[in-house]
Amino acid sequence: MERVGVRIQKEHAKFSAGHFLVFADGTSEPLHGHDYRLAVEVEGRLDRQGLLIDFGKLKEAMEQICRELDLRTLLPTRNRFLKVASGPDTVTARVGTKRYELPREDTVLLPIANTSCELLARHVCETLGRSLGRASGGRGLRRIRITLEEAPGELAICERTL
Repeated sequence: MERVGVRIQKEHAKFSAGHFLVFADGTSEPLHGHDYRLAVEVEGRLDRQGLLIDFGKLKEAMEQICRELDLRTLLPTRNRFLKVASGPDTVTARVGTKRYELPREDTVLLPIANTSCELLARHVCETLGRSLGRASGGRGLRRIRITLEEAPGELAICERTL
């Protein structure tokens, strides 16, 4: 069976975000940021019109997740060493002897164990996979692969079957 793929890698598919990693001994690195770049590939069967996916819908889904993460501090909510409390106006995060208090509107709480590039890539891949599955009604798309670059030449890849 033939499968065809498309890849979208655009200058505007990017986001800047702050984060820190929490290590296995309960220590953490300093809060810092990256300018992430996102590329997405999808693969599947062409429809009767010779299309796999509407490029506009794919770009829209990519832009949506970039908007949600852009100019935010990313905090994992599934890390045993990081205690996160979210109020209406602030988010407080504690790890070891460090305490961060951040504006709620500038913070994204993610259902992951760490804000590593690998886990961020998985989160983005899962989110885009769900979004594209809904947009396509499950027709044709069989695989999604994303590349998330946190610095030139430093990237994580996640691939999922849809």
